[in-house]
Amino acid sequence: MREGEKGVAMLPVEKEAWRGTYRLIDLAKIHAMVGNQEKAIDLLERLLSIPAELSPVYLRLDPTWKPLRGNKRFDELIKEK
Repeated sequence: MREGEKGVAMLPVEKEAWRGTYRLIDLAKIHAMVGNQEKAIDLLERLLSIPAELSPVYLRLDPTWKPLRGNKRFDELIKEK
Protein backbone atom coordinates (compact mmCIF):
# COMPACT_ATOMS: atom_id res chain seq x y z
CA MET A 1 0.00 0.00 0.00
CA ARG A 2 2.86 2.32 0.80
CA GLU A 3 4.27 1.99 -2.72
CA GLY A 4 0.84 2.55 -4.25
CA GLU A 5 0.40 5.72 -2.20
CA LYS A 6 3.87 6.82 -3.24
CA GLY A 7 2.98 6.31 -6.91
CA VAL A 8 -0.14 8.45 -6.53
CA ALA A 9 1.88 11.14 -4.74
CA MET A 10 4.54 11.15 -7.46
CA LEU A 11 2.01 11.40 -10.29
CA PRO A 12 -1.22 12.89 -8.96
CA VAL A 13 -4.25 13.32 -11.20
CA GLU A 14 -4.07 17.06 -10.58
CA LYS A 15 -0.60 17.13 -12.16
CA GLU A 16 -1.00 14.51 -14.91
CA ALA A 17 -4.67 13.85 -15.59
CA TRP A 18 -4.28 10.86 -17.92
CA ARG A 19 -1.40 8.90 -16.39
CA GLY A 20 -2.36 9.87 -12.85
CA THR A 21 -5.61 7.96 -13.17
CA TYR A 22 -3.64 4.75 -13.74
CA ARG A 23 -1.85 5.24 -10.42
CA LEU A 24 -5.23 5.65 -8.70
CA ILE A 25 -6.48 2.47 -10.39
CA ASP A 26 -3.35 0.66 -9.21
CA LEU A 27 -3.93 1.87 -5.66
CA ALA A 28 -7.59 0.81 -5.77
CA LYS A 29 -6.49 -2.66 -6.93
CA ILE A 30 -4.01 -2.89 -4.06
CA HIS A 31 -6.70 -1.99 -1.53
CA ALA A 32 -9.11 -4.50 -3.08
CA MET A 33 -6.49 -7.27 -2.93
CA VAL A 34 -5.62 -6.70 0.72
CA GLY A 35 -9.24 -6.42 1.83
CA ASN A 36 -9.59 -2.65 2.30
CA GLN A 37 -12.90 -2.62 0.47
CA GLU A 38 -14.11 0.79 1.58
CA LYS A 39 -10.87 2.53 0.58
CA ALA A 40 -10.87 0.73 -2.79
CA ILE A 41 -14.47 1.78 -3.42
CA ASP A 42 -13.71 5.38 -2.38
CA LEU A 43 -11.01 5.45 -5.06
CA LEU A 44 -13.28 3.83 -7.65
CA GLU A 45 -15.99 6.38 -6.96
CA ARG A 46 -13.47 9.15 -7.50
CA LEU A 47 -12.24 7.55 -10.72
CA LEU A 48 -15.77 7.14 -12.08
CA SER A 49 -16.43 10.83 -11.42
CA ILE A 50 -13.53 11.99 -13.62
CA PRO A 51 -12.43 11.12 -17.16
CA ALA A 52 -10.59 7.81 -16.80
CA GLU A 53 -10.33 4.51 -18.63
CA LEU A 54 -12.69 2.88 -16.17
CA SER A 55 -16.38 2.17 -16.36
CA PRO A 56 -19.01 0.20 -14.47
CA VAL A 57 -18.94 -2.42 -17.25
CA TYR A 58 -15.17 -2.80 -16.89
CA LEU A 59 -15.54 -3.18 -13.12
CA ARG A 60 -18.17 -5.90 -13.67
CA LEU A 61 -16.04 -7.86 -16.14
CA ASP A 62 -12.51 -7.56 -14.74
CA PRO A 63 -11.80 -10.34 -12.20
CA THR A 64 -9.45 -8.00 -10.33
CA TRP A 65 -12.49 -6.50 -8.64
CA LYS A 66 -14.00 -9.84 -7.57
CA PRO A 67 -13.06 -9.28 -3.88
CA LEU A 68 -15.42 -6.28 -3.87
CA ARG A 69 -18.43 -8.12 -5.21
CA GLY A 70 -21.17 -8.42 -2.66
CA ASN A 71 -20.28 -5.07 -1.10
CA LYS A 72 -23.37 -2.85 -1.33
CA ARG A 73 -21.43 0.22 -2.45
CA PHE A 74 -19.53 -1.69 -5.13
CA ASP A 75 -22.67 -3.42 -6.38
CA GLU A 76 -24.29 0.01 -6.68
CA LEU A 77 -21.31 1.29 -8.72
CA ILE A 78 -21.50 -1.55 -11.24
CA LYS A 79 -25.28 -1.65 -11.55
CA GLU A 80 -26.62 -0.96 -15.03
CA LYS A 81 -28.39 2.36 -15.24
